[in-house]
Amino acid sequence: MARILFVCLGNTCRSPMAAALGRAYLAGRGVAGVEIASAGEAAFTGDPAPREAQQALEGYGLSLADHRAQLLTEEMVAVADLVLVMSLAQRDRLRRRWPQYAGKIFALKEYAAGADVEAERARGLELAARVAAMEREETAGQAQEGRPLAAAQEVQELAQVSARLKSYDVTDPLGGGEEAYRRCAKELAEAVTAALARFLENTPRA
Repeated sequence: MARILFVCLGNTCRSPMAAALGRAYLAGRGVAGVEIASAGEAAFTGDPAPREAQQALEGYGLSLADHRAQLLTEEMVAVADLVLVMSLAQRDRLRRRWPQYAGKIFALKEYAAGADVEAERARGLELAARVAAMEREETAGQAQEGRPLAAAQEVQELAQVSARLKSYDVTDPLGGGEEAYRRCAKELAEAVTAALARFLENTPRA
């Protein structure tokens, strides 16, 4: 039995929606042998899904009426084959908290895209350092010919890298109203579909 665990903060919105969408994806394809659960890093055990989250999933023919939040534990992470969280910041926190399981903890959209976040972060740091050096040269009146164009190109690339890293986070709809939850459900549906397709492609099953 393969196990996938979706994690957000309160386990009332994003992670239970992702889990429900994931179960529906597997059921629709007749996939057996994969168990999906959800938990929250700071959940209040027993909290229900808010009305807006329930309504958002009703549009997919799914129900969160029986969902109750549960607090994330080390045991949950230990038995999971894959832990999918809602942001890079949360991924980093959980990897620091349980470094022995770092290799199976990913941001959902990072995993779905097959992204190399560490390489992208390294590139961002490199670009930021180079742009800062060019700005210092310009301030000191030491800018070389052609430097302004190079700086503009690197500033543009730095912005693209930053935007790409930010795009791996799933927006938290809490407090945003019904439309925010609908947008979140759509974002999750796309990411969960891609993530599970990748997982199934790369995971041998009996």
